[in-house]
Amino acid sequence: MIEVKHATLQYTTFTRAQGVNGVIRDFFKRRKQQVTAVADVSFTIREGEMVGLIGRNGAGKTTLVKLLTGILPLAQGTIVIDQALPNERRPHFLKQIGVLLGQRSQLIWDLPPIDTYDMLAALYELGAEQYHARLNWLSEQLAATDLIYLPVRKLSLGQRVKCELIAVLLHEPKYLF
Repeated sequence: MIEVKHATLQYTTFTRAQGVNGVIRDFFKRRKQQVTAVADVSFTIREGEMVGLIGRNGAGKTTLVKLLTGILPLAQGTIVIDQALPNERRPHFLKQIGVLLGQRSQLIWDLPPIDTYDMLAALYELGAEQYHARLNWLSEQLAATDLIYLPVRKLSLGQRVKCELIAVLLHEPKYLF
């Protein structure tokens, strides 16, 4: 179960003044601006439920996912996933989640995806039999059996997304973000 109560994330940015005088002024005294990325978000997702995040650009969808996975620290509120606090980044918790963010790739550009999968199997301590069975099943389901042996740079965007999805699902995470 995922339980989020009053989750808030704020960060500080610096505003830049226009013109030469503004640049000189900024050099001596920077002006700060407080930005609220996620404001007082609360929800519960029960076992077996599937939820999608919908919103405009800049609405905080990716930021919320980063909070849920512990990538970003929570400023206020609480997030509990199966009695674990994501920001503690404990190995047991990390083995239960899979994260697929569009702008962040796990695949190494010059290597075939299979090399990344081998590395991930070692990191997640998957047995050889379990790893190969899961890899074969995922690559067949996603019609990517031949793709996993080609260098990532030679794959189309759609093919790369398939290979990314295999990487995320390889260790059979309980939660997919």
